[in-house]
Amino acid sequence: MSSKDRTLYQFDTNNIMRKPSKICALRAIFSTLRQTRIKSRALLILLFALLFLPMTSTFFEDTTVPSNSEPAFKLAAETPTLTLSYYSLANPSFTPLEAGDRAAGDHVILNATWIPKDNVNGTTIQINASAIPRLITAESNTNSVEIDTRLLGNNATCTVNVTTWLWNGTALTEIFTNVFFGNFFVPHVTLLTPNGGETWPDQHNITWTAWDRNKDDILSFEVLISSDSGTSFQLLSSEITNYYLVWDFSPFQNLSTYVVEVRVSDGIYTSSDKSDLPFIAGTVASSTTSTGTATNTEPTSPPLAEDTRLALFIAAAIITSAFLSLIVYHQAKRLS
Repeated sequence: MSSKDRTLYQFDTNNIMRKPSKICALRAIFSTLRQTRIKSRALLILLFALLFLPMTSTFFEDTTVPSNSEPAFKLAAETPTLTLSYYSLANPSFTPLEAGDRAAGDHVILNATWIPKDNVNGTTIQINASAIPRLITAESNTNSVEIDTRLLGNNATCTVNVTTWLWNGTALTEIFTNVFFGNFFVPHVTLLTPNGGETWPDQHNITWTAWDRNKDDILSFEVLISSDSGTSFQLLSSEITNYYLVWDFSPFQNLSTYVVEVRVSDGIYTSSDKSDLPFIAGTVASSTTSTGTATNTEPTSPPLAEDTRLALFIAAAIITSAFLSLIVYHQAKRLS
């Protein structure tokens, strides 16, 4: 290569590295060629190809902005997986749930979430309690859905079906069997007064306290009274929502064997509490009867009449005289 050729090559390389515009570089090369009077067509064609062809690829490049109206679904997207969990009013932390598990609490909220969510078009959850029977459902147009299992109306063992639809129309379903949901709890009641040993001759308050794990439950009460130390009870009042009952014991017989029982209900479950010991109440005097010990005796005959007794005396005298005469006779005969 001649010195002119080397100069041209170096100039071209430096201009390509320094000039951002390929057009400017091309003009510089043609100007240099005219100055150096190089006649080599082969070298000119080579330089033209090196500079012009990359420019044509830039000119024909597709710069169209893709439309946002199409769904963000890719055929090669990852298949979503389901996460099933629950929480409650008392415990807001999510707890994983599997088939055969027990979920208990005040308002158990079941959450179903498909991950990843890119190609998920909607989610549906169904809870079937066939023993009640009851079916509850919830749906959303996202990858996640929740449902309050208290809508079942009672505690039950259920089957849970979770389905999601993908953008391409494919449906995925997972089934969880023998899942127990416990939203309802037995209420508790404690009788405060009378609890044993009191003396209530007139009006007093029967009082108690109660509680329930279901905070929004409305409790109702019944009050019963026993006069035989708790063997049997009769109803005093029902459908009470207060925690006391004003009662007048004065019309009752004055006994020391009274016992009170209070029953509580939340509409589904009930429980009760009684006085620990009997108490005294009432002012009416009770009629008491003797309960002497029974003895076995022979029946006695009624007394005899006076004439009957005289006749029996005469008969006895005659019989006695005859008996004595007979004895005297036999005795005299032996002596003769």
